Amino acid sequence: MDPSTDFDIKILQKKNESRNHSEGAAIINEEYEILFYIIPKNASSSIIETLGPRYASKRELNISRLRRAVIYRDPIQRFVSGIKQLYSNNLPQIESDLILLLDKILSFLENTPWEEIDTHIRPQSRFIQNRKIDQILRFEHLEEDWYPLGLPDLLWLHQGKDREAFDRIEQIIRNDESLRLRIMSLYAEDYKIPNYEDCGVVGTH
Repeated sequence: MDPSTDFDIKILQKKNESRNHSEGAAIINEEYEILFYIIPKNASSSIIETLGPRYASKRELNISRLRRAVIYRDPIQRFVSGIKQLYSNNLPQIESDLILLLDKILSFLENTPWEEIDTHIRPQSRFIQNRKIDQILRFEHLEEDWYPLGLPDLLWLHQGKDREAFDRIEQIIRNDESLRLRIMSLYAEDYKIPNYEDCGVVGTH
């Protein structure tokens, strides 16, 4: 792929969403009396595997006795994970080409409504906005935050897949303040999520 001539915006555009990728979707497990809101790229497959695949209806979303939980992730690390997944084997190997690709991706995101963007890189805040959340679990410390909830052992899926590509993108963003600040601006609402300790590449908010 030559990012200077072959920037395919269709990769970033909204696809036909499965239910577990739609905004506001939540898994319900009545045995453990919990609603778990699903955010793509935040261990969503592992949550579904662990708690079961039953999605809450609109009525069930309002059951007061249920605990409401969500997994939240450092916004830059989630962006990196989403780009790595969407571009898969199409990531340039040359660093300057990868920087150019990231610049084009950010320019597209800066000028496109979020509802037209693939859910893997939409802001996390869109999946939980105006919803009562009792517990925010940190992706970076998920096992530490998970077990006090008294839930079944978390069944990790896709853990550490293609770490080399993730590390390459993350390193570029860590070293390029301009790219980093643009991402932080795009995901400004995610940095307003309460009770979350930033554990990723950007330091403290």
